[in-house]
Amino acid sequence: MERDRIRYRLIDQLRQLYRSISPRRRRHLRMFLLLQVFTGATEILGLGAIVPFLTALANASEMLSNQALAPYLAYANVTTPSQLIILFATLFAVAVIFTNVMRLTTLRVQMWLSARIGSELSVLLFSKMLHQDYEFHVNNNSSSMISEIVNDLNGTLSIIYNTLTLITQMLVVLFIVSTLLTLNPVAGFIMTILTGGAYFVVMRISKWRLRRNSKTISEGYVLLMKALQEGLGGIRDVLIDGTQKTFVDFYRKGDVPMRLASTDNQFIRMAPRFILEAIGISLLSIVAAFLAWQANDFSQVLPLLGTMALAASRLLPAVQGAFASLAGMHGSQESMLRTLRALSRPIDGEALMPQEAVSYGLKDRLEFKNIWFHYARVKDIEQTDQDWILRDVNLEIPANTTVALVGVTGSGKSTIADIALGLLKPQKGELLVDGHSLHEVDPRAWRATIAHVPQSIFLCDGTFSDNIAFGVPHDKVDMGQVRRAAAMALISEFIEARPSGYNTVVGERGIRLSGGQRQRIGIARALYKRASLIVFDEATSALDNPTEREVMNQIEALSGKVTVLLIAHRMSTVESADLIYEIGDGEVLHSGGYKQLLESSETFRSMVTSVPK
Repeated sequence: MERDRIRYRLIDQLRQLYRSISPRRRRHLRMFLLLQVFTGATEILGLGAIVPFLTALANASEMLSNQALAPYLAYANVTTPSQLIILFATLFAVAVIFTNVMRLTTLRVQMWLSARIGSELSVLLFSKMLHQDYEFHVNNNSSSMISEIVNDLNGTLSIIYNTLTLITQMLVVLFIVSTLLTLNPVAGFIMTILTGGAYFVVMRISKWRLRRNSKTISEGYVLLMKALQEGLGGIRDVLIDGTQKTFVDFYRKGDVPMRLASTDNQFIRMAPRFILEAIGISLLSIVAAFLAWQANDFSQVLPLLGTMALAASRLLPAVQGAFASLAGMHGSQESMLRTLRALSRPIDGEALMPQEAVSYGLKDRLEFKNIWFHYARVKDIEQTDQDWILRDVNLEIPANTTVALVGVTGSGKSTIADIALGLLKPQKGELLVDGHSLHEVDPRAWRATIAHVPQSIFLCDGTFSDNIAFGVPHDKVDMGQVRRAAAMALISEFIEARPSGYNTVVGERGIRLSGGQRQRIGIARALYKRASLIVFDEATSALDNPTEREVMNQIEALSGKVTVLLIAHRMSTVESADLIYEIGDGEVLHSGGYKQLLESSETFRSMVTSVPK
C-alpha cells in the first residue's frame, strides 16, 4: 500500500515522466529553465522602471536636484522637468515592451517544447503498444488501449504544459515578491502572505476533489470508447434490432460523469481568481491608506503605491496561473498514472530486433513437442487443470504439404495455429522449426515467411492494392505481385472491372464489399507475401460452395510449393489434405489421411456427416 501511495504522488510521477523522455528533450527542458529564470528576472526591470517614472511625475524638480542622478542626467542632456519625465517614460515603456517580448518568447518556446515532448511520448506509447506480444492484446480491451493513446496521453501532455507554466509563474511570483519586499518589507510581506496563504488553503481543500475527478474522467473516456466501438462496429445489428437506446444509455453512463467532473475541475481552477481579485483590491486600498497615514507628503508615497499597484496587477494573475496549473496537474493525475504504466510495459527482446529480417523459410518440418498452453491467469484466481487450452500436444507439419486441423469449436485449433505463427508462447514444451527451437530462430525471420488468413479479414480504408500489400510502404509495393496474388485468389476480375482498378478505395473495414470479396482479398494478401507457410483459419467459410471450390483448387495448386495449415469446419475443404489432425479438448485425438480417419474415428465420421459440404 505504501508503494502505491508513493507512486501516486505527483512529484514522483513527474520524475518518472522526465526519465521517459529522450536525453535531447531533457537538454531542451534544462535550457528552457534558464529562459524561464531570465524572463522572471525581467519583472524586476519592469517594476524598477516605474519607480523613477512615477517619482518624476510626482516631483520632477526634486529629482533634477538629486546629486546622485546628476551625472546620468547630464550625460542624457536632461535639464528640464518635461525632459526628465519623457526620459523615464521612455525607459519605462522600453522595460515594459522588453518584459512582454520575453514573456511572449517564453510562451512560444513552452508551446513548442510541449508539442515536441507530446509527439515523442505519443509515438513511443503507440510503438510500445504495437510491440506488445499477442497475448497482451488478447487479454486487454481495445477501448482501454485507445483511451491510453488519445485521452490519457492528452491528460499527460496537459500536465507537461501546466508544469512548465507553473515553473514560469512561480519564478515571476518570486521576483515580484522580492521586489516588493525590497521596496517596503511590511506591505510586501502582508500582500505575499494573504495572497499565497489564500491559494494554499484552496489547494489543500480541493486537491482530493481534483484527484477524484481525474479518475472519473479517465474511466468515463474508456466507457465512451467502448460504446462508440461497439455501437458503430455493430451498426447492422443495432439498426436491425433497434438497440440504439441501449448504446446511447451506455454512452451517457460514461459521458455525464466525465463532463461533470471536467466542469468541476474547471470551476476549482477559476474560482479563486474572483475571490483573490476582491481581496487584492481591498488589500491595496488598505496599504494605500497605511502608507498615506505614515507619510507627511502623499507625493512621496505615490511612486511606491503605483509600483505596488503594478506589482499586484502582475502578482495576482501569476499566482492564479500557478494555482490553475497545479490544479490542472492534479486534475489529470490519473491520466498520467495510466500513461506511465503504459510506458513502463516491458517489450519482448524479439521486438527490439531489426525490422528488416531475413526470411527463414520452412525447409523440413514444423513440430509441436509436448506443448502445453494457457492464457495469462486472472489475478488472485488459482490456475487449475481446466484452464489449459492445450495439453501435451504433439504433431508434425511436414514442409510443402497441406495439413488440416479439425474439431469442434473451442477444441484448441486456432490456439495451435497462433503458436505455429509465433504469436503465442507455450508454458511447456517446444515448437521446433526444422529441428531448431523457435527461440533459436529469429522470430522476425520466422514471421517474415508466414501468412495468415483468418475468419474475419481486417481491411483498412485504403485501396485494393493497399489492402493486398498490407503494411508495405506505398513506394515499395510490387504491383505485379499484387495482380498475381489477386488472380490466384479469384478477385482480380472484380477489381479490374472497377473504374480505378487497384486504386479503388474499399471503404473502412471493406464496408463496400461482400463477405466473400473481403475473404478473397485476405487470401490475396497472404499470397502476396510469398510465404513458405500459410495458415487458413476458416478462410473460405464466407464463400459460396462454387467459389470455395475454385479457391480451394488454387490452394491445392500450392501443394508441394508451400506449406498449408488448414483450420476448417467444412469437411469438403480437407478432403485433399495430406494429413489431418483431429483436435478435441486441447489434445490430439486422431491423425491420418481423410479416408483413414473416416475408418478409425467415430467423431470424425460424425463431423463429416453433420457438417454440410
